[in-house]
Amino acid sequence: MSNTNSRPVNIRLARRPMAEKSKVHTRRAASTISLAAACIVASVAPLAFADDIEVLVKSEDRAPDNTGEFFLLNIPVQRNGNLAFSSSLRDNGFSVGTGVYRAESGSVVQIVREGDPAPDGNGQFGSAGDPDPLINENGQVAFRHQLINTIGGTVDNTAIFISDGSGAPAIVARSGQTPAGSAAILNSPIGQPNGLNRSGDVLFTSTLMGGIRGLFLGDGTPGGLVQLVADGDFVPNGESVDIAGPGNQPPTLNESGEVGFMARLLPLVPRVDALLLADGTNPLVELVREGDPAPSDGSFSELRSTSGAMVSNHPLNDRGEVAFVADLVGTSGGITDNAGLFVVDKSKITEYVRRGDSAPDGNGTFLGFGNRIDLDEDGRVVFEASLTGVVNGATDGLFLADGDTVRQILRRNDPAPGGGVFSDILLGTGIREGQVAFLAFVDLQDGPPANDLEGLFFFDGSTVLEILRVGDTFPGLGVVSDLTLRAALVNEGPEGNAIGHRSVGFDFTSGGNYRLAVWRQTMIFEDGFESGDTSAWSSTVQ
Repeated sequence: MSNTNSRPVNIRLARRPMAEKSKVHTRRAASTISLAAACIVASVAPLAFADDIEVLVKSEDRAPDNTGEFFLLNIPVQRNGNLAFSSSLRDNGFSVGTGVYRAESGSVVQIVREGDPAPDGNGQFGSAGDPDPLINENGQVAFRHQLINTIGGTVDNTAIFISDGSGAPAIVARSGQTPAGSAAILNSPIGQPNGLNRSGDVLFTSTLMGGIRGLFLGDGTPGGLVQLVADGDFVPNGESVDIAGPGNQPPTLNESGEVGFMARLLPLVPRVDALLLADGTNPLVELVREGDPAPSDGSFSELRSTSGAMVSNHPLNDRGEVAFVADLVGTSGGITDNAGLFVVDKSKITEYVRRGDSAPDGNGTFLGFGNRIDLDEDGRVVFEASLTGVVNGATDGLFLADGDTVRQILRRNDPAPGGGVFSDILLGTGIREGQVAFLAFVDLQDGPPANDLEGLFFFDGSTVLEILRVGDTFPGLGVVSDLTLRAALVNEGPEGNAIGHRSVGFDFTSGGNYRLAVWRQTMIFEDGFESGDTSAWSSTVQ
């Protein structure tokens, strides 16, 4: 990993062509690519721009209605530079309720406050509890909330809402309601929202009366709640689905309203899990099941783990591609090549990287894959991996793959911008246009322990930049004592806009207070996007 002290300019990122769909299975042509050509290793530059960080809300700020101060700011999520969060509030040291909010540059918007009437007049909002709000690019916030003093008591006392703060929230789904396409009512409590897209579609998992589990999609309009799939529905081969069977495998939603999810197929013995697509209109699509042949050789034995580490997500993009990690059986190399990272769509499975493949820089071979992966709209996957046969202690790293090549973002013991070396990688939740936001520990090489401090970093496609690290003094707010990346990377603007923004949402603690912040940089797109399979764009960081 090389070093540079210059600020990156004219970053050029090329979109890979849309893959042809004539082949059932594809595998990157590793044998035809020289190691030197495939080894694209990121450079690291010391870069921490306080001027690019905006603190949107602090735990001591007054609430928008001026009745209390934010006390505990919970689980912020970010899109397009906006943050959604819930908070408890205090006034003169006394609790004065809870609320759900949206923070944007220069203002905080109240979505709902404890005690507000329910939009249909049936009850009032209770304590915010665990709303886990989601936010989309349009500033719409979706959240689950408990209701009190409802007509039905425990039958209708939870609901999912959506609002941008400009008016009363709309009800997406409410316990006691019967979704379109279902013969039963939703049990209370309703499940948490799993996804929110740009159109305002909200995805959630919940149980129906009788214990049947289902996936549902709603948008807050009358008649807008539909059942996508429920236990007992059939896949094309005739088996029925058990949504809860695979365990904690959250479904994912794309901008087209497609939902990717994992289900157990019944009554097959031994058990078989499958990755499926649902859209509420067409029959279920089976993408891949355990027992299917894998690209190259072997077959899938486990779609949700690798070496015992549970994979917590199967990201879905707008092209209908789903990324997953799997264990394999019957491979030519036995235990040396029996796991891999794959991307599947309706017509093919593509192998991105396999256990036993050489690392991009030639230092070791891939051994295992981390328990979180992420997928962008061009089919690029960011993943953490462990390696064997390495030198210099580089036993794990952060990588980016596109089905043709594997790129190395960083390895353990690589120099970290701002000093020290990377000692542990905590993969974040964002990849967009091949750019990645992530947390990592840094070893200052001053003796044990190795994980001296935590930092927030950004890979811009060629260079690892430091945004902020524990121990930094934030102007006017004191020394950063804790740092958490809870929000997704957003890279906005290329399609039809001359100016784009990339932003990373995060929270940190300084001076004993909690801060929710966004790091932004502006990009000027010199040649914009062109339609077609070989479009590219360049940008200059301002």
